[in-house]
Amino acid sequence: MAICEDVKIKEVLDENGIIYIAPTGQVTLTGTDNFIPSSIVKLVRLSKVPVLAFRGEGAHLCFPKWSTKKRRYPLNVKVSTVITKEDLDILNDEEIYDRICKSIDVNDYEINKVKQIPIKSSGIIEGLEGALFICPKCGKKLYHETHLNTMRCTACGNTVFMDRFGFLKPASNKDKCFDTVYEWYRYQKEVIKKEILNNTFEVSGDVFLRLYDEEKKDVVDCGYGKLVLNKDEFYYEGTEKGKNIVEILKNLLENMSVLVEIQEKP
Repeated sequence: MAICEDVKIKEVLDENGIIYIAPTGQVTLTGTDNFIPSSIVKLVRLSKVPVLAFRGEGAHLCFPKWSTKKRRYPLNVKVSTVITKEDLDILNDEEIYDRICKSIDVNDYEINKVKQIPIKSSGIIEGLEGALFICPKCGKKLYHETHLNTMRCTACGNTVFMDRFGFLKPASNKDKCFDTVYEWYRYQKEVIKKEILNNTFEVSGDVFLRLYDEEKKDVVDCGYGKLVLNKDEFYYEGTEKGKNIVEILKNLLENMSVLVEIQEKP
């Protein structure tokens, strides 16, 4: 078996090899599938071989991309034939694309609503502040902190906890939250989208400054300050090796790699 980005697909197929493709190109952050580019259909047609799907359930609840604590949760992988060689002569592009999307479509939260399998962890919610950074009660960004099974906004006190099945609950009737990580994440995307369209987007927070030390051959702490990003500026204001500085990071922003979510699957 070969990973398609590392070899020429045609050469592998000519030798009756197997090509493995991760069509979304990234690990899900919220437990639901990411967008699959429609160009996958062209690849399938050019390959002229049967297509099988590996559909994994439970991976997100076992170890979410945002989690900083170990978890234990059962994994289940199902293998199915999605398209045969004969199907390629019958199905149109839309039907092929639809089959591929449905074959790996998964929502771990919806599955666990039914199965009710508990997640074993000493800090089930720890690290979630890295993914859910907008408070749904006061709207402030980057004020969440987590401990064990609780996440709290230090700006307004809004507190939520995650139950042993991975669902979010308000700590009291005065607190506000969404039932799942993916619902909260979609809310954040809409907030950010509106701010960008209205030219009001800004995110800032206190950060540690870390720089590479040639002598130690490692990254070391050099200061503390605030990092600010908005439509006009990207800068760090704080200390560096005991000195107060303001570092404009515009050139860094122009050259840095950015992960773009092309489109959300309906």
